[in-house]
Amino acid sequence: MLREFNGHLKTSSYESFGSNIKVRTPTGSYRYPDCMVVCDDQTENEYYTESPTILVEVISRSTRKIDEQIKRLEYMNIPTLKEYVLIEQDFADVTVYRQSDDWRPTHYFLGDDVLFESIDLALSVEEIYHRVQNQDMEEFLEVEKQ
Repeated sequence: MLREFNGHLKTSSYESFGSNIKVRTPTGSYRYPDCMVVCDDQTENEYYTESPTILVEVISRSTRKIDEQIKRLEYMNIPTLKEYVLIEQDFADVTVYRQSDDWRPTHYFLGDDVLFESIDLALSVEEIYHRVQNQDMEEFLEVEKQ
């Protein structure tokens, strides 16, 4: 995701970051999202931001509750946040919560395109899972060969 965001945003005022930059939520918590996009950051600290546009978390069994419940509620209260993205690690499912859709989840699967509205970027689910080795991708690639 970081590579895709970087390539798309290289000539814009948006900047993408990996998990080395923290997000400070309105509750005062500091979180390390797996990837994020920030535009015109006004935070006066180089180690965290308070104004992300997109936050991405890769979830697994061990992080599911925190990412789907605790972080989601904290993140949705960040005024600048437009999209919260959850990417399943063990199977192909991308969930996008959008401020423009009252934070309702939309699921995307192999064969679908995901539109990141806030930065006008469309990526196929296959592109998102390009280097991921899970059963869904293996089966999808096998069918594609035929």
